[in-house]
Amino acid sequence: MKENLHIRISILNPGFDVTPLKFRGWLRAEAADIDRKTQQAGLKHEASIIRLFLPERLRLAIGQDKLDKILQDVVEKFATIYSIDLRSAETPLSFEEMLHEQAQAQADLETIAVATQSEGQNDKPTLH
Repeated sequence: MKENLHIRISILNPGFDVTPLKFRGWLRAEAADIDRKTQQAGLKHEASIIRLFLPERLRLAIGQDKLDKILQDVVEKFATIYSIDLRSAETPLSFEEMLHEQAQAQADLETIAVATQSEGQNDKPTLH
């Protein structure tokens, strides 16, 4: 019997108030919230993927090596966080851009759902 994997995609978009010094704490707090909500769903075999839209100013100020360590630490710390998909942005995403990214994430989940249904699984991935 196959076990179903439930996937969540969460979109994170640090605003202008997130400075390089606040970034690690902000990301950990957001990841903790995602992990808690994923666990509260009560489903077996859940995984969350975080799509982090990081403004270029933050990436440059933090530095790539330190950023890699911060991201790896978050994945290792939270059981349900499978990966962090780092995406570059010039500035924090606008509301309209967030809606577009949400629609893109939903389309990606639908693609995953079709692939899993062809393998005989009936549960759909969830968007968070």
